[in-house]
Amino acid sequence: MTTSHDTDVSEDDSLMAQANEQLERELLQKRDVAVVIGATRAKSSRQVALDAFLNWLRLAMIDIRGLTYPSSIITTAHGDLILDPQLRGQLYHNGTTLTNFSLGGAFLFAYNFVSAATCCDRHRPKSWRATARQVQQIWEEALGKQKDTVLPLLVDLLWKHAYSAEAEMIGPRLELSARR
Repeated sequence: MTTSHDTDVSEDDSLMAQANEQLERELLQKRDVAVVIGATRAKSSRQVALDAFLNWLRLAMIDIRGLTYPSSIITTAHGDLILDPQLRGQLYHNGTTLTNFSLGGAFLFAYNFVSAATCCDRHRPKSWRATARQVQQIWEEALGKQKDTVLPLLVDLLWKHAYSAEAEMIGPRLELSARR
């Protein structure tokens, strides 16, 4: 038996998949980064297992494309809108994972904020309002940059997921230019 919730989820996944495919094509045209990891000059060193290394990266940052960097990302001056479903709900500040931040609803997308004031533990944003403003700015700029990809996601977010963290943050705050 399928419920309307199951249908909504599969439609969301379909929209995400379409957006991801388009962004992957764009990223493949722009990739030119190489990372080399080698031995240190220290006399005694232990090799780090690949699984441990990848786990460190997942916990700490999202800086390495193709390894831990999400495949579907829209970069703006205010931060990144991350469409990768595996990272859904994650918040980052310059690649560092933010935790312990909750609102009424859960985040449907992931975000990497360029600048964010964090609490003294540096694990959560200091201000809900400032975070809401950044999420709003990221969506507005992403919409201006990649309207064909972002508009269907934004409409779906605001109409079908009105109680998500993003909808609560940006719905009432979208600039008139973005609403059109």
